[in-house]
Amino acid sequence: MGIINIKQNWFDIAASIFLLWGVVNTFFGISRYGIEQGMYFWFCNLALFAVAYGLWKKNTSWLIAWLSFAIITQSFWIVDNIWRIATEKNLFGLIEFMYQPGYPLDEFLISHYHFFIIPTIVLALLFFKQTKHKTIELTIVYGIVILVLSYLFFPKEQNINCIRESCFPILENWRGPVYSLIYSLSIILLASIVAFFIEKIHKKLNFNKKQKVFAVYIFCSIVILSFGLIIADISYKMTLPTLNCQNSYEISGVKISCKYTSEYKEQQMLLIYSVENQVAEHKLCTTKIIINGKEEVMHQNIYIEPYKKYSIGFVLPYPKENVKAKLSVSC
Repeated sequence: MGIINIKQNWFDIAASIFLLWGVVNTFFGISRYGIEQGMYFWFCNLALFAVAYGLWKKNTSWLIAWLSFAIITQSFWIVDNIWRIATEKNLFGLIEFMYQPGYPLDEFLISHYHFFIIPTIVLALLFFKQTKHKTIELTIVYGIVILVLSYLFFPKEQNINCIRESCFPILENWRGPVYSLIYSLSIILLASIVAFFIEKIHKKLNFNKKQKVFAVYIFCSIVILSFGLIIADISYKMTLPTLNCQNSYEISGVKISCKYTSEYKEQQMLLIYSVENQVAEHKLCTTKIIINGKEEVMHQNIYIEPYKKYSIGFVLPYPKENVKAKLSVSC
């Protein structure tokens, strides 16, 4: 394996993989949760496309900027994930949503891209020459654009990029406009400082052929280890109880169906379901859920305008065994 081939071919292949990964991840985020929810707009999700672009263009300033954000965000995710695999318990609680019963296995699988982004960027920086771009300025612009859009365009309850409240459960009281401002400034400042030092180090790097080959071996070892962790994580996930919603139910022109589940609190999840009025008259409805033969009222006296569709959340405890849920509506 020659160094030139590594540089010209393998990084292009890696860019294609990250691009495809980003497309699949975004497809899941839009098709399952809706484009308005912004589940595809987290820093980590956007990093898939950013790394693909940086690898194709051999743009070190672009890669350093995104590496700085990855270090201060994805590092916590990776440590939390490894801790969960090793102990089956939460450390920071950042990844608990992946293990709640309604989280699909395919989505769970592709969520492990965090293991690969930082090592790939670091390896690329060892091979790519410094590009003449303003790294710090790029870092600041990326941070401002992503955080401002996260705050203005996506629902408060989704808390995209932790912009509305802290993503650490232990700091759940950190929220509100003041928090959002301080958090945004802190993230951008910290990322800029990290980018500054990475750029300084990168300018001084001058690896010879032997050192670059050694770096490739280290990278391959990390990739192999990551795949081992992913396999272990999937095996653990498959031992956990699941919740599956049956097909939609319709009566008197009103349709009810499951949309998705998300983490709510410890050992609790939020079932998001939709209720749609398909006729020209107003409806006053009651929604119910049946789990293991036990019926429970979710919401009463829901007023639904003609030809309107609403998304509603209902809190459920984590089941202790695999269950199938069935929704119904009466108006």
